[in-house]
Amino acid sequence: MAPIRQEKQEDLERRFAALGIKPADLEWQFVRAGGSGGQKVNKTSSAALLKYLPTGQIYRAEKSRSQAENRFFAKRQLVEALELEKLGKIPAADKAKAKKMRQKSRRKRRTKKKLETLDAPERKTQE
Repeated sequence: MAPIRQEKQEDLERRFAALGIKPADLEWQFVRAGGSGGQKVNKTSSAALLKYLPTGQIYRAEKSRSQAENRFFAKRQLVEALELEKLGKIPAADKAKAKKMRQKSRRKRRTKKKLETLDAPERKTQE
């Protein structure tokens, strides 16, 4: 990947300032990334883990083999999540998760009801 352009980095810093995020609120950790990249990925700690201390949220970026680029991507994830929260919008990933949970509970209820109707005749014959 090409290095991150200066304008993008400056824009991200402006967004940080607008949200009131201080560097002291961020805790960084660098771990080995997974996926393609071969032996290089297995040897270097290029994936960035960013923990935002006020909320305890963790953002992980392993998009690139570059630690600096992954740091940028993790910061961008943080800013986007906080901006969505500030606007009162729900992130798409959370919407999808909620939908899956609703589907799962609906299926569970249907299965339970179906099993109860199948067990009812057997109980009558036993009584």
